[in-house]
Amino acid sequence: TTDVGATDLRALLSRRADDRVSLSLPGTPVLLEQRAAAELDAAVGNALDNVRAHAGAHARAFVLCEDLGDTVTVSVRDDGVGIAAGRLEEAARQGHVGVSKSIVDRLAALGGSAVLHTEVGEGTEWELSIRR
Repeated sequence: TTDVGATDLRALLSRRADDRVSLSLPGTPVLLEQRAAAELDAAVGNALDNVRAHAGAHARAFVLCEDLGDTVTVSVRDDGVGIAAGRLEEAARQGHVGVSKSIVDRLAALGGSAVLHTEVGEGTEWELSIRR
């Protein structure tokens, strides 16, 4: 039986696949409280929007969902141009923090974390984790 109000995160994430977004999802349901699943999916959507906007015309994105029991982690990485050192801080000073801030804030509101890894020419990777 499933928890009342539980949502299978896989079902939400699977809608995000397209010719430039590859998904790797567990073979069994990843059940989360409905709001947590919706917010995590929305953060993935924010990260994918960033890939489309900034990673380059031919960048591909890869979404990996891992159910580790007490935590669920979704990684969103791309093979795009990456972000130059200092560019995010510069954007923040200019007031351009929309997507990054929304991703971090969404995860923080769930008691989770959002960590960005990037290097020029190496693409970017968001690691989004929440505790059950």
